[in-house]
Amino acid sequence: MLGKEKIIFFDFSFSNTISVAIANENKNEIEVQSSVSSEKLYGTKFIAEVVNSAMKISGTAFEDLGKIVLARGPGSFTALRALIAYSQGISFALRIPIYTTLTFRWIALFLEKLFDMKTIRFHLFSGKKNIFYCAEYEFLYEKEEEIEEKNKKGDKDWNSSSNKKNKKRKISKISKERIFLSQGYDLAFSLDVERAIPPEVGAKHIAELYFTQPEMFDFFPPQQIHKIKPEYIIKPEYMV
Repeated sequence: MLGKEKIIFFDFSFSNTISVAIANENKNEIEVQSSVSSEKLYGTKFIAEVVNSAMKISGTAFEDLGKIVLARGPGSFTALRALIAYSQGISFALRIPIYTTLTFRWIALFLEKLFDMKTIRFHLFSGKKNIFYCAEYEFLYEKEEEIEEKNKKGDKDWNSSSNKKNKKRKISKISKERIFLSQGYDLAFSLDVERAIPPEVGAKHIAELYFTQPEMFDFFPPQQIHKIKPEYIIKPEYMV
């Protein structure tokens, strides 16, 4: 869409911090990243103030937006509901789509970069009766994918000096995802990250995930945005 190359990214999974990023889709890069924390404010007015500030800094008008991308949870139901309602309003007014993904995915991406581990297992967002939401992710690096593809094609120039810079490039991609519930007794080998995760980086990692793995997002055209619901309670296939 001409003049619609800007994307706005949101995360409001943690009730007191909203994270916003504005990116240029043509360049696949973030132009502005902003976050605001408040113990008292988490409604749509609070979201609008943060967004308006970020838009002003970036010199972006709402008419420039072509997509809205957000994490739908799990997380604070009130905060997620406010964010989704606000995003639905923008989508309806501008007739632009919304893309959503699980909060766990950007958290996993953050942890992979922090610990440089191919397999990340963590728990957070405790539920009733000492039940915890847990997730396990495995990552594949773009470098490995490129080598495998080049080997399949029999590219003899793959090991040439001109390709050394490319081979060192590392982009983390989620290869496996497992979400489950636990009652606490088997959490010893799982990272307790609820208080360690910096919620202000959410939009940044959502943007990185979107640019590298758009298939990890669900697409909602303007006429279907009413179907977006806060992912407050995940329904895992099994319980550990």
